[in-house]
Amino acid sequence: MTATYIPRLYQAEAIELADREPCVGLFMEPGSGKTITAMTALRPPYLVVAPKMVAQEVWTREAAKWRHTENLRVLLFDAPFFDYYRKVTASAIWGSETREIIRPGTLEDQDFLMCADVVIDRYELLPRARAEDVLAKKADIYVVNRDHFYVLAKILGKKWPFRTVIGDESTSFKNADSTRSKTMHWLRRHGLVTRLVLLSGTPSPRGIENLWAQVRLLDLGKRLGATQKEFRERFMLPDQRDGKRIFSWKAKPGARDKVTSLISDICMAVRADVWRETEPPRVVERIVQLPDDARELYNRMEDELHLELGGGVITAAQAAVLTNKLLQIASGAVLDSESTWHVVHDAKLDALEELLLLLWRGGGCVRLVSRQIGLFREPQELRGSVVDLDDLVGAYQLGERRVGSDTVEHGQHQLRNLRIVRACSTVAAGDKGV
Repeated sequence: MTATYIPRLYQAEAIELADREPCVGLFMEPGSGKTITAMTALRPPYLVVAPKMVAQEVWTREAAKWRHTENLRVLLFDAPFFDYYRKVTASAIWGSETREIIRPGTLEDQDFLMCADVVIDRYELLPRARAEDVLAKKADIYVVNRDHFYVLAKILGKKWPFRTVIGDESTSFKNADSTRSKTMHWLRRHGLVTRLVLLSGTPSPRGIENLWAQVRLLDLGKRLGATQKEFRERFMLPDQRDGKRIFSWKAKPGARDKVTSLISDICMAVRADVWRETEPPRVVERIVQLPDDARELYNRMEDELHLELGGGVITAAQAAVLTNKLLQIASGAVLDSESTWHVVHDAKLDALEELLLLLWRGGGCVRLVSRQIGLFREPQELRGSVVDLDDLVGAYQLGERRVGSDTVEHGQHQLRNLRIVRACSTVAAGDKGV
């Protein structure tokens, strides 16, 4: 079921900016609606250059979510479209014959390459797709993985048809020497891309210097300088150095304010504390007492760094491993040297089940269960409401699923990529050990 899109105040301002200026940067924090804002502001067709996961999932899902975009056709240029073939230029050492061979080629070509008197002059990887193959595909929104952006430009060349381009997660272009940044700059300089929208929640993760390459794509160097050297002379000072060799740069006093002022007419920044309409989260810790037998196992592991449990052996040769094993024991299940889980206790699962039922009856919750727990019990009333991590990565809308409790297993590295944009009021998380 689609919803009617009513822009928030800052989204309306972003749409107005994109309508007024041909090239803009919308630097809006995660969850603030960058995708639908850009989709509303621009008239199809256009190309979206995005990281792999965003390219594969976000734009298709976002278009289908809203009433005014549900009929837009989204086409993904995926990996098989960019298959390569190998082109070998080889010649006989006496120079009497030269061949261009498309590998693997015919048997005659293979025999020629294997001849001792033949040397390979040149070896190339060329995309199989032709410009005609790209131009024949019809859609409203074309999406390409940022790693294939250069290949797409190489295939099309001066036949490039996408006058409007969106750079999603534009920090991908913060390095002016990268292939994707050079490709975008070439398209801009030759007038093949006349309308560019850059989207990012963190446009300058390592300081204002990260902004230079991105803004240069928007204005071709008019505001912050056409070269990195010029930008550094105006806004930066050498930081770490060894004689004449400079390892890092730092901003001059007041440089950030100057840069912000210079780009304010084409860039808009939205912070979460400005647009968030909910109260900041409250963290409530619930202490769970370990059973005596589990406490005994915990103490023994801590003292002896070795434990035999249920036919398995748990050892910790390093302090980091010991910390992890102790956390597992405290959670309720520990992994042995053969990668087998051994249940130690159910105290935290009992407490979690009681809490989940309480919160669910009060309006629903999102449950983050640490993998340290191993296997977790599903309360009878909440059966069938488990959601996989892949369904939550990106912008996850709890309201659409109409379930009381959503459960996701996560590791610390995956949790960083988890963004819940519209969630319910309560989140129940796993453990913190003892």
